[in-house]
Amino acid sequence: MSRLSLTALGLMAICAGMSDALLAQGTSPARPAPPRCTPELVPPAQKAAMEGEYSKRKREDGKAKADAWLRNETRALLTRLVDDGVCTVSLPNKDRAATPARSTTRKAPLGKDGKPCKHTRMENRNIANVGGGPMVMVLVPVCAD
Repeated sequence: MSRLSLTALGLMAICAGMSDALLAQGTSPARPAPPRCTPELVPPAQKAAMEGEYSKRKREDGKAKADAWLRNETRALLTRLVDDGVCTVSLPNKDRAATPARSTTRKAPLGKDGKPCKHTRMENRNIANVGGGPMVMVLVPVCAD
């Protein structure tokens, strides 16, 4: 399988998860639900045309612009497939959407005894830049007990 096909497969999966407008569509109980959208449902002729156009754009405009074009075309193709009733987009997991991405509680700095501090203050500290740039002053919480 060519590298482009893998890119197209990945982008199709990403677009399936990102498209909020498509997620809001429901299915009719009278007819069986169409299968879930997969890259195999793309007609071979259209897939070959997209691969050729992607190669041309990558050569002429660069990889970043070719990837942006492919992302837009994949989103449009996915929309057409869903609108035509060829496939559906699965709804996101409700449990996963309810949990925050990162913890909202901040850990208090630890004192010399290893216990969380009751009183903290902010101190400016020099922090080295990993990329070789100049050092930067950053506010850091420090135990004031």
